[in-house]
Amino acid sequence: MASASNDAKLGAPCKKCKNKVVTGLKCETCSQMFHRSCAKLCTKILNDNTFKCCENSDQNISITDSDFWETLDGAEIDSRVMSYIIKQKDLIIEQQQQQIILLKSQLEKMTPMQSPMTSDKNPEAKKNEAKPNINKKQGGKEAQKTTLIPQNNNITKKTEKEIESHIKNSESGKFPKAEWKVVSPKRKRSYRKPVVGCLPETSSIQAIPRSAYIHVYRLHPDTAAEDLKNFLNQKVSVKEVVKLDSKHPELYSSFKVGVDYVELESAMNPELWPKGACVNKFFHWIAHNKQVT
Repeated sequence: MASASNDAKLGAPCKKCKNKVVTGLKCETCSQMFHRSCAKLCTKILNDNTFKCCENSDQNISITDSDFWETLDGAEIDSRVMSYIIKQKDLIIEQQQQQIILLKSQLEKMTPMQSPMTSDKNPEAKKNEAKPNINKKQGGKEAQKTTLIPQNNNITKKTEKEIESHIKNSESGKFPKAEWKVVSPKRKRSYRKPVVGCLPETSSIQAIPRSAYIHVYRLHPDTAAEDLKNFLNQKVSVKEVVKLDSKHPELYSSFKVGVDYVELESAMNPELWPKGACVNKFFHWIAHNKQVT
């Protein structure tokens, strides 16, 4: 029960609003000061001079962390402190149990599981396994480096002998004949030139001579087709002469000349043509959409 303000300690902080109390009420149980207005907010108010701030009972004690630290500041330990400790003890025990369960699950994940294939290995095969070399570095760190350790010495000796024999054979130039084959080059297909008849006249059959065309250019622009035909008839038999459109008609003229195939070499003789004239075989353009028969 609370007494009048005459028993109150002037200047003590109010438990509700934390401000200094000049005139107010004091709880007989917890010795905490209250303003009259703050005391009206508490439960179980009897009248203006008495109210129930707290009860001296361990069963109905309700305390928060702020109340606990305020009680310690006042250096007043009572049954409320003990109930707070018991309450915190149960909470800490529950947290520790949850932490133990979590650590157990993590430990199970970190433990390596042995499969039946690895556990039922042949003991002789385990002896021949390569073991990793662990090199320790400065600073407490470990660097794992795996190196294969040869177990069968007979295999290594055999490979060394084979390498030495190959090196000796390469230096001496002696190799087994069964390993090398001489590849003969493919023969190029030879095309024979056709035989051209040279008999001037026959009584029963006649032949149509094959024609060849040459391209004559770099002649004087005033040169006519008839002039070129008369010039060539002195040496070879000319069938036709056609004047072409040259790229630069003001500089030179060009011609297409048809002669007998047997006289093509004579027509291509450089001694037949004047100095500076150019002669080569005539190139016939073939259209892609035109069928050649």
